[in-house]
Amino acid sequence: MVGCGTGEYERRLEDRHAEKTRIETKLSGLYLPLVVPGTTISVRLPKSLFPDPPLVEGAMVGGKPVDVRRVKPQKLVTIPGLKLTYEGFIESEGGKLPCYCYVGVIDVPMQAVEDPSVKMRAELSAQQPPPALTNWQDVSLETPSGQPTVWRKLRAENSQEFYTLDKAGQGEFKNLPGVLEIYFRVEPKNIIVIAWRVPLSIDNKDKVDLKKWAALVAECVSVNKAVP
Repeated sequence: MVGCGTGEYERRLEDRHAEKTRIETKLSGLYLPLVVPGTTISVRLPKSLFPDPPLVEGAMVGGKPVDVRRVKPQKLVTIPGLKLTYEGFIESEGGKLPCYCYVGVIDVPMQAVEDPSVKMRAELSAQQPPPALTNWQDVSLETPSGQPTVWRKLRAENSQEFYTLDKAGQGEFKNLPGVLEIYFRVEPKNIIVIAWRVPLSIDNKDKVDLKKWAALVAECVSVNKAVP
């Protein structure tokens, strides 16, 4: 009996170690959790895509104030409750192309506001020419601890304005075929929006791998308890 008990104990230890290793491997490419300013929401973003702090409108970067077009995709869609904008650059032919992640949080119950998901899709569908636009779709994901979580997802493809860098590091805005993916989730006291935007030419496994990172970041979003 003692031997059986010891064997079961060791098996459980091995299972726990394997699970710990699985979670650590899954999260190894992400930063530690960051609390979104003014909220109880935490996010984890990819280290390889965003080595720099979030952009702030008007802040000085490279001796110049940050253009609002790098902070908000205002010609495309309004991100409700926008709190953070991350910008990274990916090597490409002739220079570098950007990757953006926008984090929005509305700290009010869903029933207290007009449905932001309806408004975002309406804004996108009004673009001229109309984008290739999906309906909102439920996406079943799994948190690092193995708990199920469901988000709604929308994707739009059309010509978008991007801040690009040439080989000399000089920046300019260009209209390029682009993709926008929005993940949307409703919590009892919060509405969470995570939007990604990249030129279509770098939306692949060798460059940005949006399919992988967007889902993983959504899986790792956590709602913390409010501090009294």
